[in-house]
Parts: sequence; C-alpha cells; structure tokens
Amino acid sequence: MVPPPPTITAIDDCDQAPVVTFEQTSTQGSSGCLKYNYIITRTWTVTDENLNTTTHTQLITVSDNNSPILTGVPSNATTSCGSIPAPPAVTAWDNCSGTLTVSYLQIPADPST
Repeated sequence: MVPPPPTITAIDDCDQAPVVTFEQTSTQGSSGCLKYNYIITRTWTVTDENLNTTTHTQLITVSDNNSPILTGVPSNATTSCGSIPAPPAVTAWDNCSGTLTVSYLQIPADPST
C-alpha cells in the first residue's frame, strides 16, 4: 500500500509563512504490467518572499513481487480407474489483481513408464 503524502511545512529567516506546494505524478498504466509496477514522483516546493526556492522530490517504486495464492487445491491421491474424482473448484487471489481466473489441465500419466 502506498502511504499518503505527509504534510510538509517550511521555515525561513525572513518569511514568517512560506507556502509549500505539492505535486504528484505517476507512471502507472491502466492495464498490464504498468498497472502494478510503477513509480510515483512526489515533489514539494517552497518559495519565500525573495523568490528563494527549495525543492524536495520523493520517488516511490511500487512493485508486485508476490505470487498469486491458490485456494482449494487438493492433496495427491491414489484411486482406481473407475473412481477418479472430479476436479475441485480452485480459486486464486493476488495482492494487486484481486481474484484471478484459474485454468485447469489434466494430463494422464503414461502407463507404460
């Protein structure tokens, strides 16, 4: 989770109340990898009455480094040919994407090996 920007104040020897401005930009896209791997740039600028300026920039790199989690995956089992259980309903969840679609593929083992 990206933290909210803090409230920044400034002091100046001559100006009793210098005003701090804040700007935030992001490289975040609306889909694909850029939706979950991006950079937020936060910039604070203060200018005093004599037009002296100080700027501070904070970069926040947001990355999806967590693998999805599968729920409902059965344990290995041994059974006879006529009683193979139906595949269970398996679900998946990801910390950035939310609920995901799970695909299922059943491959019979080669009985000659």
